[in-house]
Amino acid sequence: MDEPQTVTDLVLSVRDIMEEHRDFLIERIEPDFGLLDKLRESKALSRIEIAEVRAQQTSYKRNSTILDYISARDQYDNFILALKDTHQIHIANFLAANGSKSLINFG
Repeated sequence: MDEPQTVTDLVLSVRDIMEEHRDFLIERIEPDFGLLDKLRESKALSRIEIAEVRAQQTSYKRNSTILDYISARDQYDNFILALKDTHQIHIANFLAANGSKSLINFG
C-alpha cells in the first residue's frame, strides 16, 4: 500500500504541477480583477512585488511575474486560495487535477 502524501510532498507536487503548466497559467490567469489584492491580503506578495507586477505591459508578463514571485516565496497555497477567491476556480481545479492527469485535494 502507498504511504499517504506528506505536506512537503504535496507542496513539491503543487510546485511541479505549476511549473509543468506554466504556459497554461500565463495565458489564462486574470491578474487585474482582484487577484493581486488577494495575494497582498494573504501576504503572498509584498507591496513592492505587486507594484512590479502592475508595471508589466501585458497580462502575460504580469502573470509570468506573479508565478515567479509565488515560486520564489513558496506561496502556492495562498495562490490557489486567491484563484478561488477571485472566481478563477477553473484554474485551481485544473491544477488540482494536474491538467486532468491526477487529483490533489487543496482543501
